[in-house]
Amino acid sequence: MNESTLLILISLGYAALALITLRFLLARMRMRSNRQLLRSIDLVHRSGRPDVITASVAPSRSPLVQRIIDSNYGSWLRKTLGRAGIWQEEEYQKWVSQKVSLLIAGLIATLFLIQITELSRPILLSLPVVAFFVLDAVVIDRAKARVVAIERVLPETIDLLGMCVTAGIGFHAGMQRIANSSENPLSQEFSRVLGEMKVGRSRTDALMDMAERLDVPALTEFVNSVLQVDRLGVPMAKILEEQSRRMRVIRHEKAREQAQKLPVKILAPIMLFMMPALLIIVLGPAVVSILQSFG
Repeated sequence: MNESTLLILISLGYAALALITLRFLLARMRMRSNRQLLRSIDLVHRSGRPDVITASVAPSRSPLVQRIIDSNYGSWLRKTLGRAGIWQEEEYQKWVSQKVSLLIAGLIATLFLIQITELSRPILLSLPVVAFFVLDAVVIDRAKARVVAIERVLPETIDLLGMCVTAGIGFHAGMQRIANSSENPLSQEFSRVLGEMKVGRSRTDALMDMAERLDVPALTEFVNSVLQVDRLGVPMAKILEEQSRRMRVIRHEKAREQAQKLPVKILAPIMLFMMPALLIIVLGPAVVSILQSFG
């Protein structure tokens, strides 16, 4: 093992040690905030006054994490995490803390690599940026996969809602039945909508927030159609039947569109991999014969 490789391993070890230390400090801060929260709850319980709320109830965060949360990038990250199915505030703060930890680890690794390697500094300075934004690619991919899954199960879900409404169960009870019996992203969103309605939000606000959060055109159209029941007094069963038929037509058109794009997509692999082999098989004997005749 040469000296440069040893120095690289030492720098990576220091970066890992700094990352572990930072995560330990964040865990200590979280434990301290939880203890402060318990003390404040105990104070409220002893005083008998629910308005005795101190500033220690809010969880303590590092200034950098708080600045990221309050920025436009933090708003975009919160929305993207919501589309990916991560909407708890604790999970959001944990995600931002992990990104800050990766940024600090990337800075430490960059400082060591600048001293021991001959790579250009712009390339090395891009390492912390890549480390900070690498989790965004994971979130975006998860959000896209979740949106595709919602679009796939939406027609069947509308059919089940229509059957529940026709049987006299009711729209809310049908959403609850689907949320309890199905394991898919749309049933999770229904569970969140029902939870928001239980704490006092109206059905209109909860459904509109779901449509805005997911930003799926088919789901937005379904929500707008359901809200027409409250505005125009249209029967819910008729609305759901029409929406189910429309969603199936849209899915059929998308499948036809994907089938029409298939020949264009497979053209490049055919030209790169199959055509050379086919030319070798067809023209190979002729080339050998020509070379032998002129040999």
